[in-house]
Amino acid sequence: MEARLIFRELMTSYSDEILLLGSTVYASGGTTIPALIEEHDKAQQYYIKLGTEYEAMGWSIFQALHTAAFRVLESGGTVLRKKLVSFEDVSEFYKENLASIEEQRGTNAT
Repeated sequence: MEARLIFRELMTSYSDEILLLGSTVYASGGTTIPALIEEHDKAQQYYIKLGTEYEAMGWSIFQALHTAAFRVLESGGTVLRKKLVSFEDVSEFYKENLASIEEQRGTNAT
C-alpha cells in the first residue's frame, strides 16, 4: 500500500488535540509526554498486526508528533494539534524506520 494512504489511515488513530499537561522537558533536550505515549499505545494496538509498512509508519507518526509536541512545549503551549504533522514531516522517519525493520527481519534485499 502507498505510504501516503497508510499515513492518512493511521493518523485517524490519534485525537485531533492532545493535552501535553504532565509532560517533562529535560535539560538534555529530551521529553516525556505521557498523553502522547498513551495515544500511541492505542494506535499501536491497531497497526502492529497489519505488517511492516504499517509498523514503520506508526512509529514514524509517533516520532513526528513527538517532535511537534516538543516544539509546542518549548513555546509554552499545552496542546498538540495533530494537523501540525503532515506526511512530509513523517516521510523521512518512515524511510529510515522501514529500512531498519526490514534489515532486522532480514527482508531487505541488499
